[in-house]
Amino acid sequence: MLREAAAETGTRPPSDDFPNAKFVSRWLAKHPQISIRHAQLLDVKRAEGSPLDAVARYFNNLKSVLKKLNLTDKPECIWNCDETGICPQGHGGVRVICPEGLRANVQRSSDRENTSIMACISASGERMQPWTYSRASLESRSGWQGQTRKQNAP
Repeated sequence: MLREAAAETGTRPPSDDFPNAKFVSRWLAKHPQISIRHAQLLDVKRAEGSPLDAVARYFNNLKSVLKKLNLTDKPECIWNCDETGICPQGHGGVRVICPEGLRANVQRSSDRENTSIMACISASGERMQPWTYSRASLESRSGWQGQTRKQNAP
């Protein structure tokens, strides 16, 4: 795309190695709102379920449920559990150009053989000890017994 734009607008044809590292470096210097990031793996289903309207709908639903259950002023009763996976494919090594502050989730993985970590924290800062498991072992490595520690969330 850059090569075609340069050929159409330039007075001389671009070199065979265009766009080279020097061009990219100079172009990025002129556009500080753009940066180079390392691409991160993103599951295909997660990418499909993340459009802005779906996120807005989730928070609107959450707000109405908290009001309905009279939990808006009871942070010790509101808990969030989140699972994250450590992918055996490792980190994405591809470098991509994207707007400053935007995560570079461009590589997609359908590999489900992750080691998972489940963490739970309350809106008041209490947290349970994380639970880790993998498909291979399916055994707890850190006692999921519901222990909580009063601590502010980071």
